[in-house]
Amino acid sequence: MKAKALLLSALFAAPAFGVLMTPSEAEKTGDMACTPLPSGMLDCVPIAAPKPGPSNDPAIQPLPAIQYPGEQFPPPTAEAPILPALDPVPPQLKSNRLIIGWDIGFGTPAQWWEIWDNGNRIVRTSQFTQRRMDQGGAEGAERVGEVQLVAIQSGVYTLTDLAEGRHELEIRLCNAGLDGKPLCTPIKASTWVGQGTSGDELSGPPSAPELEWLPQITTGEAIELAWNVWWGTPGSYWQVYDGDRRLFESTSFTDSTPNSQSGRMILASLPQGLHALTVKLCSKLECTPSRPARVEVLLPPQGEVVPIVTVKSSTPDTVLLQWSVPQAALSAMPERWSLRDPADAVIGEARSDVRSCQKNDPKLAGVSVASYCGETRLALVEQTEPVRVEVCVKDLCSKSDAVDLLTAIQPAMAKPTAVPATPSSTATDTPPSTNAPQETTRGRFVVPDAALDQLLDEATLTSGTRNRR
Repeated sequence: MKAKALLLSALFAAPAFGVLMTPSEAEKTGDMACTPLPSGMLDCVPIAAPKPGPSNDPAIQPLPAIQYPGEQFPPPTAEAPILPALDPVPPQLKSNRLIIGWDIGFGTPAQWWEIWDNGNRIVRTSQFTQRRMDQGGAEGAERVGEVQLVAIQSGVYTLTDLAEGRHELEIRLCNAGLDGKPLCTPIKASTWVGQGTSGDELSGPPSAPELEWLPQITTGEAIELAWNVWWGTPGSYWQVYDGDRRLFESTSFTDSTPNSQSGRMILASLPQGLHALTVKLCSKLECTPSRPARVEVLLPPQGEVVPIVTVKSSTPDTVLLQWSVPQAALSAMPERWSLRDPADAVIGEARSDVRSCQKNDPKLAGVSVASYCGETRLALVEQTEPVRVEVCVKDLCSKSDAVDLLTAIQPAMAKPTAVPATPSSTATDTPPSTNAPQETTRGRFVVPDAALDQLLDEATLTSGTRNRR
C-alpha cells in the first residue's frame, strides 16, 4: 500500500498528466482543480499545499494533552465560517477567464474553500491570502485615513477555459465539524460567457410567457405544459419550475418569430401532492416568469420510477456505472442507493453519495433534465453477473432494469477491422526516418477505487505544481 501511495504521489507531481475521476471520487480527495468533460468525468490536477507559516524550532515539542474522563468545559465546538464579501462577478464575460476573490473582515475564518460551477466542484484549495480591504473588490470597503484595513482572510482563484453559456457559481467556505462532516457557508453568483445567440441581442428581458390551460386535479397521468408569448420580446431558452425547483431546461420552441414565441412539453410522473408549475423565458441571465399554475396530483404516477443506467469503459479491467432519476419524478433527493445482484442481494454497501445533475434528454433535442445522479467503478472480474441499481427516498425504493456489464460495453470494446495493406508499386521498402522528432506522449490516468483510498490523505497531494484549470 505504501508503494501504491508513492506511485500516486509521483503521478500527481508530473505536470503533464492529470487524473480522471468521477464527481463523487473528486469530492473525497484533497485540494484539486478539475475540468468537467463531456463524458461526465472530471479531469483533475492537484493544487499545491500552502507554504507552512512561521513556527517554533522543531526541537520544541508541546506537552502531551491531559485526557479527562469527565465532560470538558467548555465543551468542544465547531462552527461554519462567516459569510465572506465576494468581489462583484460581471453578468457577462467576453473572454473565458474569471477571477474569483473574497474577503473576511472579521469573524470565523475557513480551513478550506471550494468553487462549484453548474453543480460540479471544480476547485478545492487550502490556499489563502490577506488583501487590503480598501483595494480589494469587496463592496463597501473604505479607506480610513492613513490606516490600512486588512482582511483577516482572503481567497483568490482564476478560472480559465470556461465554456460558453450560463455559469451558476457557488463559493463555499468550509470548516471541519466535530463529526468530520464539513460545515460550509455558501455564496452564489452567476455569469454568462460569450456573446450568446442572435436572439440575445434584443434589448431588455424577454416578455412574460402565458401558460395554456392545465388541469387543476389529476390522478397521476401525464399532462401537457404549453405556453405562448403572443406579442413581445422572445428569449433564447426556457425553464420549467415546480415551486423553487428547476425541472427542465430547453432551447427548443414549437414556434419562434421576432415578436412571438411558444413551447410545449409533456410532464410525466409528477409525484403525488401539490405542484406550482411556472415557465421562465430567459435571455442570457435575464429571465421572466409566468404566473404559477396550481396542479394537485391525487394518486401516485402509474408505474414505477425506473433509474436510467449507463455503463462506460473506464480502464481495461473496470467500467464506470452511472445512474440518474429525473427530479420531477421524486418528492425529494434520494437518501441512499445500492447495487443488487440477480438474487436481489446488496452488492457491497449502501451508499449516500447522491448529487444533483443535468442530463440531456435522449428523445428530445435541446432539452436537459434536472436529475439526481450517482456513479461507481466496478471491476469486470468481480461483476460477471447482471446488476441492478436501487434508489431509495425514505422507505420508497425503485429499481432499474438489469444491466450486463460486458454486454453494455461490448460495442465500445470492439476492435476495428484490419485493412490489408496495398502492395507498393516499387520494390524498395523505405525504412522509417530516425531523425524525425518523436511526439511526446501525454495522457490521463484513471485511478481505481482501491487506490483512491490513498488520496484521502491530503499529504499525498503536496507535490503538485499546477494550481489552475
